[in-house]
Amino acid sequence: MKVLIVEDEHNILEMIEKTIPWESLGITEVLSAENGRDGLSVIRETKPDIVISDIEMPVMDGIAMTGELLEDVYRPEVIFLTAHAEFSYAQAAIRFGVVDYLLKPFLPEKLIAVLTKAIVRCREKRKENAPEEPENPESARLMQQAFFLELLNHVFPADTKEIRIAAVRRGVAFDPEEPSRLVAFQADIEAGLRKYSRHELLFILENITTEVMIGLERAAENYYAARISGGLFHAYYRIPEKDFSNELMRQKADRLSEALRMYLDLSIACVVSDVVSARELADTRDLADEYLMRKTSLQSSLSYLTEDSGVSQNEQEMISQETVVRLVRERRKSELALYLKRFLEKNGARLDPEWMQVISSGLTQAFYGYMYENHLDTQELMQDQMVRQIQKNASSGAVYMIKYANYMYDYVTARIDENRSEGSAIDRAKKYIEAHYMEEIGRQEIADEVLLAPNYLSKLFHRETGKTIREYINICRVEEAKKRIETTRGSMTEIALEVGFDNISYFSTIFRKYAGMTPVEYRAMVGGK
Repeated sequence: MKVLIVEDEHNILEMIEKTIPWESLGITEVLSAENGRDGLSVIRETKPDIVISDIEMPVMDGIAMTGELLEDVYRPEVIFLTAHAEFSYAQAAIRFGVVDYLLKPFLPEKLIAVLTKAIVRCREKRKENAPEEPENPESARLMQQAFFLELLNHVFPADTKEIRIAAVRRGVAFDPEEPSRLVAFQADIEAGLRKYSRHELLFILENITTEVMIGLERAAENYYAARISGGLFHAYYRIPEKDFSNELMRQKADRLSEALRMYLDLSIACVVSDVVSARELADTRDLADEYLMRKTSLQSSLSYLTEDSGVSQNEQEMISQETVVRLVRERRKSELALYLKRFLEKNGARLDPEWMQVISSGLTQAFYGYMYENHLDTQELMQDQMVRQIQKNASSGAVYMIKYANYMYDYVTARIDENRSEGSAIDRAKKYIEAHYMEEIGRQEIADEVLLAPNYLSKLFHRETGKTIREYINICRVEEAKKRIETTRGSMTEIALEVGFDNISYFSTIFRKYAGMTPVEYRAMVGGK
């Protein structure tokens, strides 16, 4: 399959190109274009299967580009990207039948989830014209999965030597003596089966789960298996003990739960074994299945099996991230501290340092999730030495855990308030530019108007709008020039001076950059008066 990315922000384009495991998704060619007009040309020339397009772009935006495709015989599957949750964008997505649209910034697994849906659509279209090619049963990846399923299904004796012989016969590199854990997932897929066939839904769920757990690009190096049985999705991953940590497992479980809930409206449960050998994997899988079948709720729960291989331990109660986020959103700091205090008192007998670290991680994920929801960069918080020290101490006891929660609350709410204030300053800056762009203005005049330091304003303006101040001024000038070209007979020199340019050559260069043609060509095209 072939994918086209239409994105004018080079950092976003580079992030998508480098973080998505294209080959693992069956995508062999990735093309790019900087605006809708160029994207349209590439689409008509190369006929990509899928187009990932930003909405806000110069020359031609993503919505206009997609609208142009409505008249074409060939139409790719389209995914919209946008930095703004505008209702009109959602309406356009529905009107054009796009796969989905993502709000920037987004995690790679969210784009993979949407890409997988697009791939399923492409496969469906291909089936209408030609039968799907059969999968190659001799492929290394399929052989590896088949071996792992046999191992989990008691096909081999529970003997290290016999398992090694079976692996050699099947041509798979498997070390039966490597200490590892079995991670099992279960999801009720009834809602998903209303939209997809069982085969398609298995493909989607396997891709998303594998990307979160081990990364699709590393799938061939790991042992996992996924299947649908009845109305349930099951997945099993063998994680070497050297690569396992409780904190990382909690983060992965939360990320997977969020991705499935957001894009498929499904809930998933996870159970993790203690360290086991290869000969214990089949029995451990049975215990995990039995435990997951007994669960009455699949609401993003993470459980652990005991060492005695008999019964699952009493499930350690976890901090409710939903409750934490709600209390932060409603600015109820004292109630958050009280909730955490009661939680720790209730579970005091079971809260060893390792589990306290897992709870600390759950708190961190709740705050990070709320920052992400409010379009705040978490990088600064991750690098804050005070945060790292307080988080490290949080597992020492209840007092330190509550201190950590209070610090995080103060930090996050302050940043959100600051961001809202900054957003208001940028709105004022944009309005000032729109009223004065015909004059000789620069960042100093604008900074004086909104009461910010010029350097800080420049950095903030670019972060909020994706454009420099000078670019925004020039865009305003070009838009006004276009109107004057359409409605007047003024010379290009007159129009350039009227909209704020003092150099006709520079005016022509900037006009071409944002309009895609020279002012003279534009007048010829629109037939100005």
